[in-house]
Amino acid sequence: MPPASPPPGKGGPGQGAGMPWLMIAVSGGALSAVFMSGMARPSVFSFAMFFLMPAPLFMVGLAFGWMAAGIAAFVALALLAAMLGPAAALMHLLLAGAPVTWLVRLAGQHRPAAGAVEGEPVDEAGNEWYPEGRLLLWMAGFASLAVIISLLSQGQDLATIRASLMNMAEKAMRAMQLERELTAEQKKEFLETFATLAPLSLVVLWEVALFASFRLSVWLGRKFGLSRRPLADFSRMTLPQKALLGLAGLSLLALAPGLIGYLGQIAALAYMAAFALLGLSVVHAWVRGKPWAPMALGTTYALLIALTGLTAPALLLLGLAEAGFGVREAFLRGGGGGPPARS
Repeated sequence: MPPASPPPGKGGPGQGAGMPWLMIAVSGGALSAVFMSGMARPSVFSFAMFFLMPAPLFMVGLAFGWMAAGIAAFVALALLAAMLGPAAALMHLLLAGAPVTWLVRLAGQHRPAAGAVEGEPVDEAGNEWYPEGRLLLWMAGFASLAVIISLLSQGQDLATIRASLMNMAEKAMRAMQLERELTAEQKKEFLETFATLAPLSLVVLWEVALFASFRLSVWLGRKFGLSRRPLADFSRMTLPQKALLGLAGLSLLALAPGLIGYLGQIAALAYMAAFALLGLSVVHAWVRGKPWAPMALGTTYALLIALTGLTAPALLLLGLAEAGFGVREAFLRGGGGGPPARS
């Protein structure tokens, strides 16, 4: 899709001439910094706020453009540098500031309607906006890059990185006062499990956080008449077929020995998470309009949370089948229900 600047309109820069957009951008950056600063004193609440850290930046950018998002990111960078030091500021830039600014720039691209072949959201003027599936792939890349750079900052070989992760796990154990409750064997198992799974879990969680924050920001922006971009219909989301080649390449890279293979696993898992979300989109399409849809979706999400190791691979396979063969529309044409309406 060719780049284009969003037209002046509802919530756009054309309307914002009389609005204190700069003040809103500064406030959004400050709020994002506050969300991250809560991790200085970890708790369940601060953990939840941490994963909403991109949302204020998205809201500013979707309302006033990518330059406003960049200003908000710079404000957050400056505040965190003053409050928590340069390491925390750079972490915010890596996790949220730079990715959100770029994603907002992409999300603001549009063109006259041409058939919505990738599930693009269409506005009242008949413009198609940058496909949400492609934004999701960018989010997978940014999440991978953030985790990989964080790991490489701890060391340039796998042994050093694992030792650093185990040291973090030991600090977490002391903070949670678990050392006295675990035997030496259990402690060793906990440390090794943490060193293996923590980066893999973080890359998926951050990708989902970016995606959820983006959709939440679009929804809220539309409610308040600020977001120029319409909310995409999640049940129509698609991924381009060439994404399958990207996943295949990353999966081969993950088989390499040593550090390269370890980093390849992180990137491959991020792409797999994107396909699992595509599978979830297919489930939404299949049950849409059914009287039992809320129960089916509620059960799906509950299983995804409680039995992630079983449910996520099933959604991944469904997403791969959709990207490769279009099982969503085949099911609907075969009598599973009518095609979902566009948003």
